[in-house]
Amino acid sequence: MRGHISKAVLIETDLRKAIERNEFRLYYQPKVNLQSGKMIGVEALIRWFHPEKGFIPPLDFIPVAEETGQIIPIGEWVLRTACIQNKAWQNAGFLPLVMSVNLSNRQLYQSQFVDVVRDILTETGLAPEYLELEITESMMVDTHHALPKINELRDLGVHISLDDFGTGFSALYYLKEFPISKIKIDQSFIRNCTSDSNDTTIVKTIIAMAHQLKMGVIAEGIETKEQLNFLQKSLCNHGQGYLFSKPLPPEELVPFFDEIEDIIHREGIPQELNTKNLMDEMLENEKYHFIAEKILNYMKEMNDSLSTVREFAEKINKESVHPADNLLAEIDILEATIQAVVKIVKP
Repeated sequence: MRGHISKAVLIETDLRKAIERNEFRLYYQPKVNLQSGKMIGVEALIRWFHPEKGFIPPLDFIPVAEETGQIIPIGEWVLRTACIQNKAWQNAGFLPLVMSVNLSNRQLYQSQFVDVVRDILTETGLAPEYLELEITESMMVDTHHALPKINELRDLGVHISLDDFGTGFSALYYLKEFPISKIKIDQSFIRNCTSDSNDTTIVKTIIAMAHQLKMGVIAEGIETKEQLNFLQKSLCNHGQGYLFSKPLPPEELVPFFDEIEDIIHREGIPQELNTKNLMDEMLENEKYHFIAEKILNYMKEMNDSLSTVREFAEKINKESVHPADNLLAEIDILEATIQAVVKIVKP
């Protein structure tokens, strides 16, 4: 315990000097369109190279930075550096990419955070549609404070994605209320998605739900051809992981841009099959919309018939009328309607 505390104190002390000494670097991991193979963006990931201790893993210093509040200047440095890099790639003639940056709780809840983002975009000249801020489910729990901030950021034109989906609170309420443009499926589900039936079902369900909610969906942690093929067949939009590239500094990543885009064509399922899967999903969606509309119409008919039957039943109860052909006719209509609904739902 004492050793852990002293280590944290040492890290805190070194963190205060890290930005001034230029000890941080950003590495970038590509995000790929799983249908076309095109790179659509990168995620910025911080790395700390201490002059004496060497590489310090993010898991060792990010929690300390969060606890001490140093995550705020560090986070601002990450955001500015990532935007500068993205604008530099655009100026160099590369196709525009969306730069993803992870947010922390402390950053999001800063009173002036939206102004900080706006100022950095203005300062770097990066258009807001090329910036994506990644939040976690736990950050949305305090809806009263989080939702106004997220709405303001969305109003700037910045994309908001939900990171590590499925590992936190997973409340569907958040998906309904927050302006989320993309869901990221946590790598813990992708790892065994081709061998564990539970993970298979969870991943397929998240993808289907995202499509129905008109959200993009990205799988993180793709490492094998089998995982890629499964995700393509399940119509996952985008992916990232070591199958495409590990996080790299910009000077090492750029030479691999073309090679990364070839991976889908080399390891993925044929484009024709991808297109067929997409068409099948569209037809399936049309089918479900048609079914839903038919059922709603039948439900209205059932409600009308039930009301009539109920009125007759009440009158018969009071002995004000005798069972008649009209009542039997309404019951026949009700029975036929129920059978029609059953045939639609269970063809």
